[in-house]
Amino acid sequence: MRLDQFKIGVRVAALAISLLLGMVLMGGLAWQVHRADVTQFESCGQRAADFEKAVNLAREVQVTFKIQIQEWKNLLLRGGDQAAFDKYKAAFIKEGDKAQAQLKELTTLYAQLALDSSPVSQAQASLSTLSQQYLEALKHYAVADADQSAHAVDKLVKGKDRPPTEHLDKLVEAVMAAAQQGRASGLDEM
Repeated sequence: MRLDQFKIGVRVAALAISLLLGMVLMGGLAWQVHRADVTQFESCGQRAADFEKAVNLAREVQVTFKIQIQEWKNLLLRGGDQAAFDKYKAAFIKEGDKAQAQLKELTTLYAQLALDSSPVSQAQASLSTLSQQYLEALKHYAVADADQSAHAVDKLVKGKDRPPTEHLDKLVEAVMAAAQQGRASGLDEM
């Protein structure tokens, strides 16, 4: 069949239908591209939020560790009676446990972000070792002779907080570098 055999109305209707089908097809393709872009944008947004959470969590661990060290100092300086000693020792242990819980959460985030978790593991081990060393040294503390024993115990642990501090500083730097790299690669994908 040839097109000139049909009436003009039929030819116009066929042209209109083919244009309409073409527009529907183009609209469907545009919708699929739009959904793919939205999905990728949401994925990048979630990844950025996870990196931000990881950076904040790493910084929180630093603060928690500093509070733990402050509780240690309170213990040595103000632990002259048994009630104060018990209070500050419990606070020291509590802050250590809190730091470990934060690091455990950070390990989970690292897994979600597909990052090497060795800096987190090093920080966990370092904080755990420090807590054990401090509690071991605390066995030499005598509440009855608080001033003398505080100095003796302090000498036993002098400088031992430096390696965990360095591990935590490196951890924060590593998380921030990974976040920068993740942001850069996320922009490359868009």
